[in-house]
Amino acid sequence: DFRDEPIAERQASRSEYGRSRYHQAADEWSPNWDLRGQVEDLQVLYSVGQDLANSRVWPQWKDGSEFGPARAATADQRD
Repeated sequence: DFRDEPIAERQASRSEYGRSRYHQAADEWSPNWDLRGQVEDLQVLYSVGQDLANSRVWPQWKDGSEFGPARAATADQRD
């Protein structure tokens, strides 16, 4: 989704790209693309990964998950 104005212009550009260039010979990278959203996504993913890597708290499976027993079987191998 677009957060910056003019939204209508950006939506028209996206529609034109999908109609005329997506998976066509003209489907190439453009220096005009606004990649700020992808940068924000990567910053969030990096932050989550960094927090997990530097924490002693491990993510847990939901109760009843088929993967829970496999994780429990290796509990003694973790600090």
